[in-house]
Amino acid sequence: MFDIIFEILFDLLIEGSLEAAQSRRVPMPLRIVLLGILIAIYGGILYVIVSIAIEHKSAVAWIIAVLYVVFAGLFIRKKYQEYKSRKSRDTIQ
Repeated sequence: MFDIIFEILFDLLIEGSLEAAQSRRVPMPLRIVLLGILIAIYGGILYVIVSIAIEHKSAVAWIIAVLYVVFAGLFIRKKYQEYKSRKSRDTIQ
């Protein structure tokens, strides 16, 4: 029962932070704090995966960690390109 409640709250925290960090209606200091929270959460997940890979000498865990970093990099690149296109579109108008 509690795991479902924690999962829902965690989803709300992550999705809410991601949406609020991208919104221009939210003040910049709050967006920076929310972005820091997201980086801490995803960095913690990466830390857990790497520590499992080191402790158990698991090649599978290393592959998962590398894929995690690659997909995170692709996601960040996509969001940055969206930001650049949105910013250039706003300056033209």
